[in-house]
Amino acid sequence: MISSGFFSLYIIVNGIFVGQFLGTKSLAAMGLSMPFIFILFTLSDLIAIGSSVQIAWFNSLVATYLLAANKVKESLFFPLCKVFSYL
Repeated sequence: MISSGFFSLYIIVNGIFVGQFLGTKSLAAMGLSMPFIFILFTLSDLIAIGSSVQIAWFNSLVATYLLAANKVKESLFFPLCKVFSYL
């Protein structure tokens, strides 16, 4: 939600600069292309949020298995989660 707000602010500021410096035809071309760019941005945001949920779910399963089996200590668990979240 916040990222969509920033993207909308970007569109407004970009429209001001394009309209002032490049002219009306460039502003019209930007207006035609922005819905497609916004769709691509929304899809990438969807993938990013969905993958972060999957990573968190995977980390919780790994935590449950490793801590229950006493294969790792708690002090080693959190750096392991950081490594998995960066992958």
